[in-house]
Amino acid sequence: MKNKKYVTASEIGDFVYCKRGWWLRFNGLLPTNREMIAGTAGHEKLSTALQTNRKNIQLAWIFILCAVVLFLAALLVLVK
Repeated sequence: MKNKKYVTASEIGDFVYCKRGWWLRFNGLLPTNREMIAGTAGHEKLSTALQTNRKNIQLAWIFILCAVVLFLAALLVLVK
């Protein structure tokens, strides 16, 4: 590894975006164009999956909230 006394903002951005890509660049191992294309495609696939999961979790919370409201409404009707 390089012995540096400082870290640049660009390196922090690289690390946050892709730890493996940062490590490769930090150690002087520049990926080929084919690897860059595959890595970009992998990141896009992961991003799409994460966005889908977030939407599914939000939808699940909405269903749970609706179920709780319906349960409480039914409970109020039965208590009367």
